[in-house]
Amino acid sequence: MLVVFGTSGLPRGCSIESNNRIMNKYKIIKYLGWLQQFGVCGLKRIMHGGDAGRGLIELKSNRYGKIWCRNCLEDLEVINTVLIFNAYHIQEKYRACKTILDLGANIGIATRFFCKHLPEARIVALEPSEKNCQIFKINMEKEISAGRVKLVRCAIGAEDGAGHFKVGDNIRFDSFKVVKNDAETEAASGIYEQVPIMGIDGLMKRLEGPLIVKIDIEGAEQDLLNCRSKWINAADCLMVEFHVRSQERDWLETLAKEGWVAAKYFDTWHFTKANHG
Repeated sequence: MLVVFGTSGLPRGCSIESNNRIMNKYKIIKYLGWLQQFGVCGLKRIMHGGDAGRGLIELKSNRYGKIWCRNCLEDLEVINTVLIFNAYHIQEKYRACKTILDLGANIGIATRFFCKHLPEARIVALEPSEKNCQIFKINMEKEISAGRVKLVRCAIGAEDGAGHFKVGDNIRFDSFKVVKNDAETEAASGIYEQVPIMGIDGLMKRLEGPLIVKIDIEGAEQDLLNCRSKWINAADCLMVEFHVRSQERDWLETLAKEGWVAAKYFDTWHFTKANHG
């Protein structure tokens, strides 16, 4: 089954006119969704794409309550992807899951979505950016206090270690890619923001199944999938956003051969075991 909704699944070779029609339809659905979910004020926010100020703003959602984000395009588009275009669409078979591992938790929008739609599940969220973690804690304060959500400020990798991303004004809030440290970066640690890396196999062994693993880690999904023999058998569902198109088709073919069934919701591929449900 293949479900594509939005711009991420545009077929190659489409005419410019066809692409324009798809984009226009996408914008109409997007704006109507924002109007329905966040009212006129929310619609104005997404139409203008945020402004130069990156201070926190409050959006009031009809379904998800108050949501805090920065007044910038990347935060607004995260909300759009998750809450308007339903990239993490909950299939009936997911409702038995006990734990959700949210890799690349950003400011907590996906975690908020999972809390709403899978109210019995516990969520472990990993996010390497301290700035994103600060907003995550605001958005998920009640759930963290209740012990339902655990936030860990770290990146995910094939094994435990330390990494970094360069500090600069040009880094987008939703596009942090952590690189494992080597001798050179260790020596120059003063110019890099240091980030701990948690090994995925050790983490997965501590989580109760059935288990959903959501992966949105800005291209580092390649490293996780390369070491999948260590952890993938503990997962019941994968939700993966591929950031490198040339690798996406290869992984779809590889995972299909290994018994995973794929469906796409907006920009995210969902993989479930062929014998699941």
